[in-house]
Amino acid sequence: SPVSGEELAKTVADKLNAGVRIADSGKTISKVALCGGAGGDFINAVAEIGCDAYITGDISHHEFLEALELGLTLIADRQEKGRCHQCQRGTRPHPCGKERRN
Repeated sequence: SPVSGEELAKTVADKLNAGVRIADSGKTISKVALCGGAGGDFINAVAEIGCDAYITGDISHHEFLEALELGLTLIADRQEKGRCHQCQRGTRPHPCGKERRN
């Protein structure tokens, strides 16, 4: 049954017993794509096939923003592929889903 992006992220985190990052499009999630490892190269394809959310591993800040521009909720592991300078300056909340670094 359809879920929110936050609900899906919590389920993924619970099942993997790991932290996740989320860029939530605000859409209700019905169709999900999954890619193990670095899945940034497939964001456009995921959007083209009509998915509401994409779960993947290693993803960059710019790929988070690209997913949001395409209307996708993106869920990825806590590992960061790139650095977000706005998050490091302490801007919250930030659309990339990353937390501020201290």
